[in-house]
Amino acid sequence: MDKQTPKSPETHGVWSRALADLRAWIAAMFATFGVMLSVYGGFFATAEDLAKGGGINLTLWTGIGMLAVAAAFAVWFFARPQNVSDTPDRDFPDSFADPVTEGDEP
Repeated sequence: MDKQTPKSPETHGVWSRALADLRAWIAAMFATFGVMLSVYGGFFATAEDLAKGGGINLTLWTGIGMLAVAAAFAVWFFARPQNVSDTPDRDFPDSFADPVTEGDEP
């Protein structure tokens, strides 16, 4: 039988990386609500809704704005991928070191 070897973090791909990145979740939420508002504003807005907005279809424009924000987060997510490594990029200062040292037993 062919055993599957675990994938390294570099080979996981976009979807596994997206689960750990908050930008992807924010983009997905803005896109979801943006689509809902755009569809409602485009197809189901009533004259009363337009009167509340002073003749402007605020639901449609809010949905379009949310889709633009979702697109911005998606571009940011793909343009600057999150780098997760096992080793820190820099050493922490001594003030973050373990406060318990040898000889300080209670």
